[in-house]
Amino acid sequence: MNKRVLSLFFAVGLLCMSAAFAGAKDFSSFSADVPEGWVTNEAGGMVVFMSQASKCVVTVAVQESGGIAAKDIAEGMVASLKGASASKMEGSEGYQISANVSGVPTNTRVYANDKVFLLFSVAGDEAGNKDAVDAIWKSLNSNDAKVKALLGK
Repeated sequence: MNKRVLSLFFAVGLLCMSAAFAGAKDFSSFSADVPEGWVTNEAGGMVVFMSQASKCVVTVAVQESGGIAAKDIAEGMVASLKGASASKMEGSEGYQISANVSGVPTNTRVYANDKVFLLFSVAGDEAGNKDAVDAIWKSLNSNDAKVKALLGK
């Protein structure tokens, strides 16, 4: 996967926002709960969730993987983000990437199988928005069996 594409996910994620209603919402590749007061924007298989005070941004992307492994995607992200680090997540085939993007702490989880990859990235005040971030993650669902497999559902 091209490093520029992965960097673009972060850039677009931080820039794209529009209003949405609180509660469950269907997007093109998955469904998820939108926490009360948060806004969303969807573009090209990627959905950005932003907290009320714009202190936390969650980006969820589901794209074709082209058979590229989660490890390779994580390594590509680390190579394109100065000071980033990646580690395999315990009990999972996913990878955690930690970075500081333009002064904003960012934690990203990457999962992949032979058909799709799922990126779940949290930028900003994750600790102050823990309940909302957890609600988004736990509510992710899809009718696509390959995406469901990545989510463990």
